Amino acid sequence: MSRRKKADRGWDQAEVIAKELSRASGIPCDFSLLARKKPKEDQHDLSAAERALAAKQQYHIAAKPGNIEGRHIILTDDVLTTGATLSACAALLLSLGAADVTAAAICRTILKAKAKQSRQ
Repeated sequence: MSRRKKADRGWDQAEVIAKELSRASGIPCDFSLLARKKPKEDQHDLSAAERALAAKQQYHIAAKPGNIEGRHIILTDDVLTTGATLSACAALLLSLGAADVTAAAICRTILKAKAKQSRQ
């Protein structure tokens, strides 16, 4: 979430999820590994392909990331739609040497095309 959006809302739901998961599990939480190149545009109206491209362009390895070589990482998000953001971030974490990346999201969006297919 951009700093501006966080300031407007007063909180970042994905950050809260990560901190609570960390507190409950005793697994340390580290927000210094990845950064965003530019404020994220809303992805609500983007196709899956557009979301994947946007995520790859927006996220990068932070200037001074911690050492995660050989570690198993849990990457959290509030809503999983196409998985583009989690996939792009997981690829970056693996490139830093993470042994494995597990994605955890609280909600899953059902895309309209998938919803239509499941009804048929």
